[in-house]
Amino acid sequence: MERHGGRALEVPAKRPEGETPQKLRRLLGLNARRLSEVLDSLIDDGWLITSKIERHERIETAYRLPRDTKASAEATSNGGPS
Repeated sequence: MERHGGRALEVPAKRPEGETPQKLRRLLGLNARRLSEVLDSLIDDGWLITSKIERHERIETAYRLPRDTKASAEATSNGGPS
């Protein structure tokens, strides 16, 4: 879980507005069930939050790092949770 969690934080660290689950699945090579487990764990631990973004003329749920928090600073400086 930790390996996937660290990798899952790399994408939002590079995209402050957040990224959709579909894109995260493709980038991380995880199936929907596994990605859901990883994202839920990261949200529960305070490493990620959900937000809404506009993509392709639609509003979609995205996952992003919290702004101005310890989790955000650590994720961008050391690769995420240990």
